[in-house]
Amino acid sequence: NPINVVTVKGYGEFPAVEVVERMGIENQNDPKVQDATDELYKAEHSKGYISDHIEKYAGKRVAYIRDEIKADMIEEGSADIMYDFAERPVICRCGNKCVVKVMDDQWFIRYGDEEWTEKTQKVLAQETIIPEEIRSNFEYYINWLDDWACSRRVGLGTRVPWDDQWLIEPLSDSTMYMSYYSIAKYLKDMNPEDLNEAFFEKVFLGVDSDEITVAPEIVEDIQAEFNYWYPLDWRLSAKDLVGNHLSFLMFTHAAVYPEEKWPKGTVVFGMGLLEGNKMSSSKGNVILLADAIEEYSADVVRLFLMASAEPWQDFDWREKEVKGTQRRLEWFREFAQKVEDIKGEKLDLSNIQEAALERSIDKWMVNQLNVHIKAATEALEVFQTRQALQHALFLLKKDLDHYMYRVKDLIEKKDPAVIYVLSTLLSNWIRLLAPFTPHTSEELWSKFGGEGFVSFAEWPKYDEELISEEIERSESLVQNIVKDINEIKNIVDTDPEKIHIYLSPDWKWDLYKIADEVGKPDIGQIMGRAIGQNIYDDKKEIAGAAKKISREMTKTRYIGKIDEATILNDAKDFIEAEVESEVVIHTDDSYDPQNKARNAMPYKPAIFME
Repeated sequence: NPINVVTVKGYGEFPAVEVVERMGIENQNDPKVQDATDELYKAEHSKGYISDHIEKYAGKRVAYIRDEIKADMIEEGSADIMYDFAERPVICRCGNKCVVKVMDDQWFIRYGDEEWTEKTQKVLAQETIIPEEIRSNFEYYINWLDDWACSRRVGLGTRVPWDDQWLIEPLSDSTMYMSYYSIAKYLKDMNPEDLNEAFFEKVFLGVDSDEITVAPEIVEDIQAEFNYWYPLDWRLSAKDLVGNHLSFLMFTHAAVYPEEKWPKGTVVFGMGLLEGNKMSSSKGNVILLADAIEEYSADVVRLFLMASAEPWQDFDWREKEVKGTQRRLEWFREFAQKVEDIKGEKLDLSNIQEAALERSIDKWMVNQLNVHIKAATEALEVFQTRQALQHALFLLKKDLDHYMYRVKDLIEKKDPAVIYVLSTLLSNWIRLLAPFTPHTSEELWSKFGGEGFVSFAEWPKYDEELISEEIERSESLVQNIVKDINEIKNIVDTDPEKIHIYLSPDWKWDLYKIADEVGKPDIGQIMGRAIGQNIYDDKKEIAGAAKKISREMTKTRYIGKIDEATILNDAKDFIEAEVESEVVIHTDDSYDPQNKARNAMPYKPAIFME
């Protein structure tokens, strides 16, 4: 007789019997069996509980008790876990099916050794991991790794020294090849018989031995080369190797080298997508690097890959965007030529003729150049190639476009300051892009008079003294004035003959400074200090201005008083051209027919049209 194990609300003592009878199922070949099974499993999982006669688990919900029963059965030996292979084939990167075979006399590396694991965790702890969030993955895998099958019978690889019928498989064999790379240029010309264990222990570990057959002076040179490159600064590889090769590397260095030779950092790369889909050689969804280079050039490929994602993120190769990158690089070539055309004679980047920068817009462009050099440099220090390119190319181009528009009349006059700014920008820009587009950068560097190879040229240095928030704010002032005037013109639908711009009086600047010192939009405190310092006689006006500043200070940070009169007078021709009216700039209210001057605030002049 059947024994009831699960009691289900809404069903009798034997739910399965009840469902079979209700559905009229006569045998196990009846197609309705699947429907009955689905119904019963769903009901038991959502509504079922263990029947009362099973005392240990009686009354407990099926949905919550399964793991407990499983653990108990495994512990008492009445059950075990069985692993099975997925039914779908596993495809090698080469396109062939992978076949799993259990091999006799296989060699294993005991990564599960507790002492070794603990030491490897110390290697990880002193490393810089990029991105940092991957560190927890390493911590997990270093603790998780146990015996690893490290040998195979066929393929490429180094023979297991004590059992030459086996080869060390690649993931295990490649954990110290960076040590080999550091001295490879010497080894290729040496007698292999001299490259014994004693030789390598001397080079890598400084252990003396009578078994070394290489001349001492040669050993000394090789050891110096190794010590120059080690410890390893960075190991860069893909994220699918975190749980094996990259962790093995840490294990191996922990076992072989003293702490001062442990690797200092690991950078984990992302994977590739093609038009939004995962690249897969087994599905033919790949683009070969050689084909991409042939069609677009190496520089375009490099620029796209490094601009589209940070190294640890998955990049997505999209044809349309690659072509956009190609056009952008072509634009850069054209800009370089344009600088020479503007100058009107051969451009010599190794001998740029300086010019005094008096105009705010010229200072602004130099300011922006230094801002982007600084940001790109800092990004590259932590392998943020996409962030670096945002500044080294895209944002710098945006600022250049603005500058070229602002000085378009001066360009036609071959203004010396503009030529100096553009030449300086180009010299720095070519060097900034050299790591990303080396071939284009070398070509332009050579064509326009750069000294030597750009790859050997000094990396652009930013000058903190040339970076000024005041300069940035000055250009924002000009742009905001133009924007505000045009918006007012559109609203009132008028074409004024004359536009008056009123600048903030000194006492409002003092009030803004007080608000900044208070540090929060507390009108009471701001008023109290302003009256105490006697910045202005009219308390009512102080109160009104304090309210405005309290609202504005959360959006516009106080950076000190800027010379708005000089800035706007300097840009007066540009402003007049943009608003198509005569512009008059007032530092007082001697002419103010509609009492607009009282609305002028720091960083936000008042406007009157007539």
